[in-house]
Amino acid sequence: MNPQPAFSFTLWGFPVYVESANLFLCGLIGLMAGASSGPAIYGVFVAFVLFTSVFLHECGHAWMALRMGSRVIEMRMTGMGGYVRHSGGLSHPRAFMITLAGPLANLFIAIFMWILLTKIPSLPPYVRLLASVYFSWNIMLMVFNLLPVIPLDGGHLFHRLLMMFYSSSRNGRVVATRNWFKTPDEIVGGIGVAFAIAWIPMVFLIYKYFGILPLFMLPLQYNLALAKGQARIPL
Repeated sequence: MNPQPAFSFTLWGFPVYVESANLFLCGLIGLMAGASSGPAIYGVFVAFVLFTSVFLHECGHAWMALRMGSRVIEMRMTGMGGYVRHSGGLSHPRAFMITLAGPLANLFIAIFMWILLTKIPSLPPYVRLLASVYFSWNIMLMVFNLLPVIPLDGGHLFHRLLMMFYSSSRNGRVVATRNWFKTPDEIVGGIGVAFAIAWIPMVFLIYKYFGILPLFMLPLQYNLALAKGQARIPL
């Protein structure tokens, strides 16, 4: 059961729910960032940029889902970031494009901000600071989200790629399956376990060099269950 949202609205015909935990997380990260570097306004910019960048990331998923003929049921901004729930039954290439659209949204934001920073030298100082925060945080969000770990987009992208080689589908239904030593779920789970373990020392390195302590860990237990064949990645 989902918690009661702080507020909600309708976008492109589907509901968007923003949970209090999401606002708290963005505010906390902004507070930590502002305390570690730059002027006081820097923390406010980080909180605002983080919320809007994750929102636009999810908008990328939702927009592509609509383009691919899927019905978007809801978008939800949560304490772990956000997700878009849409009707399934899509072929692997279409589902791949829906997943890829989120990181691409962050990339487009970063490119737009880079153009502003490099082509318009007369930007006011605070506008330049905001654009630089948008650029750096969208690059970080994109790179992190492309790690091949479930439930990140990178894990789902890698899983869909494997499924394209593992099975042949028509209208979302598998019509032929190749026999591999490991299933795509087990392969992705095994890689996810390696990244989840490697992420533990990365937390301290990120704090040392960037002054920001990540507030979450990659899900080791879930990826371990995938690697052992005890769980499945929903399609």
